[in-house]
Amino acid sequence: MSARTYPSHPQRTLYAPTPGELVRDLTTGLTGIYMAPGFGKEPTVYLRPRCGGCEWEACAYSIEPATPAP
Repeated sequence: MSARTYPSHPQRTLYAPTPGELVRDLTTGLTGIYMAPGFGKEPTVYLRPRCGGCEWEACAYSIEPATPAP
């Protein structure tokens, strides 16, 4: 897990999770498991639902670590 900043998005820190880490997609509000980086023009990531299912692609700037439920 690491954090980097990019000149094109100076206002947000890019969160770089490790494969298998649980993260939250702030755009959709969904929680998923980080699978891999995407290959789009902008930084993206592939996420998969915790209980299995189809992956979705999310903007890398709109993910954060998921906090465990109390």
